[in-house]
Amino acid sequence: MNKYELTIRERIDAVKNLIRHPITYGCYEIMALTADGGWLCHNCCKENYKTILHSTRVIDRRYLDQWAVIVTGCSVEYDNQINCAHCDREIVEGFEDND
Repeated sequence: MNKYELTIRERIDAVKNLIRHPITYGCYEIMALTADGGWLCHNCCKENYKTILHSTRVIDRRYLDQWAVIVTGCSVEYDNQINCAHCDREIVEGFEDND
């Protein structure tokens, strides 16, 4: 593990925080990035918390589980449209370039 990776405990705490407080002060939605590269909305994190908890605890670098959370992030940081990998709800609306 390098110094920039989160510990398993920090990942689990981040998911708990996302479930308790899904919106930032700037009214942006927080989402979870999974080991397979998919994004999860707060509703799917809440509904599937036990699965996420189990997968995040047993994460193995050789096996990328679709429920293992790597990090949580704020939706303001992304320019492209992002949909939830589980329910396909739009989390981030893509910006149009009118040039």
